Amino acid sequence: MARRGPTAAEMHQRRRAAAAEARAERLAADSSGSAEIAAQAARIAELEGALAASEARALRQQNRADRLAAENRELKSELKGVREGLRRLRWDVKVAHSEWRESQRKLARCGRRRREWADMARALGKSLKEARDELRALRAKASRSPSNSSLPPSSEPNRKKVHNSRERSGRRQGGQPGHPGHRRKLREPDEVVALDPPATCPECGCACEPTGKSSSRQVTELVVRAHTVEYEAPEARCAGCGARHSAPFPEWAPNEANWGPSVKAAVVTLTAGCNVSVGNAVGLISELTGGEVAVSAGAACNFARQLSSLAAGEVAAVEASLASAPVVGSDATHVRCGGAQSYVYTFNAPGSTLFKASGVKGKGPLEGSPIDGGSQVVVHDHDTSYYSFGGAHAECNVHAMRYLKGVCENEPERTWAAAMRSALADGLELRKAALASGKWPPDPEAVADVESRYDAALRTAAAEYGRDGPFCPKYKPEGIALSNRLRKYRANHLMFLRREDVPFDNNASERSLRCCKGKTKQSGGFRSMENGQVPYCDYLTLAQTAKLRGASPHGAVLAVFGGEKGVLDAAAQRQRAERAF
Repeated sequence: MARRGPTAAEMHQRRRAAAAEARAERLAADSSGSAEIAAQAARIAELEGALAASEARALRQQNRADRLAAENRELKSELKGVREGLRRLRWDVKVAHSEWRESQRKLARCGRRRREWADMARALGKSLKEARDELRALRAKASRSPSNSSLPPSSEPNRKKVHNSRERSGRRQGGQPGHPGHRRKLREPDEVVALDPPATCPECGCACEPTGKSSSRQVTELVVRAHTVEYEAPEARCAGCGARHSAPFPEWAPNEANWGPSVKAAVVTLTAGCNVSVGNAVGLISELTGGEVAVSAGAACNFARQLSSLAAGEVAAVEASLASAPVVGSDATHVRCGGAQSYVYTFNAPGSTLFKASGVKGKGPLEGSPIDGGSQVVVHDHDTSYYSFGGAHAECNVHAMRYLKGVCENEPERTWAAAMRSALADGLELRKAALASGKWPPDPEAVADVESRYDAALRTAAAEYGRDGPFCPKYKPEGIALSNRLRKYRANHLMFLRREDVPFDNNASERSLRCCKGKTKQSGGFRSMENGQVPYCDYLTLAQTAKLRGASPHGAVLAVFGGEKGVLDAAAQRQRAERAF
């Protein structure tokens, strides 16, 4: 605070003190030097000095009080300003706090919106990935064909001609120079028709003389006629009791009029073997015989059941031979029976084929089959139900090659499928070369190379799918399941390189089931299991086994209707004799 000058009161006090001192000096001078007066004067001067000091002190206190009052007023004014500033500051703080709270609310809203946008972005990203996976799956589904998937050829709407995969040799079609050719064989004629020699020359008109030489041409006709055998049984009477007896008729003639084995075999071969409808089969036989052999539709259906009953021993023998075979191939296909889906199973080995009808698929039809409780190698198309039966298992690699082709076409960014196809194809060529040369097993180093390439392709698959994953579970690429399957069943897929009797594929079983598809297309299915599908399977067992053993399927059916036993065993013995010769 700045120092101020003396106030008016201070100046007045100073003047009074100066006057008192002057008066005291005058009194001291006027007196006769009386000591008492001087003392009184001194006392008065002392008192006046004390009074002046007191007044000066009071004045100083007053001045101090004035200064303090002024300072108080200034402090009050300053306090008022501070309070006003504090009030304004509190208001500003309140406003700032409100703005801060509003900003916090805005930040919270922004945070919620950011989280919502992040969730939306994640959902959109997930939806986009699912859409891409779905698009890839739909494209893969649209590009499926019998050549790159398990779809049958009949499922392709616009089937194109399957071209021969053999390479052209550059030679002309037909018989090649130097080939002896094949001519139709001449048979012993049943009738000879002599033609008249020409009497005149057709060129000049002169008379012609016989030379004694002749040429011939044969025309073979098919003559179908009914041949009926009637059995007469004379009656005899017992002389003792008078009872009448007659000779027993053959077992194939229980009724007054019966159809013979040839008629039954012809009808069954046409309906079951040639996929001709019952009406067309009996109609053809009736037309060929001039109406003399008119078989009813009901009788034609009964013939198949009779064959199934008569061939029970033959079917059991085929099943026993399959149970002792070292390698058995098996497959199944669906048919219609009684308006519902049914199945036909086949079990085949060299020289034997068994067909089994079943209303369900899975372990049930395999129980009691030739592979139930056996130790043979079962070759199948990766139906996991088979792994509960048999001793060992081999996978069909043709199916794997087809699925790998689908991966190559539907997932062009993958490289493992082409490498796996190449490894399996080279393994097949290695096996063919070893079998052709008669040197089994194949070169161990070559086999190890194929197996190492197989494993390398699987490692590449794991790396490629791990790099691009994770995938939507609903639309996961099919190559993932295929690679897992090839990894899990590695030994089953490569067994064809270790055992000579294990084939590369299961095509033999698939070929044996083609006739079932023709039957399904021809008739649409079977009316019942016992009267339709089971007899049909028994016929296929008899006919195809006879064909594998070098016998005539129709001849085997005819022999069974004729009451012969061991028809298929006799065919097998003939086949073994021909091979030995």
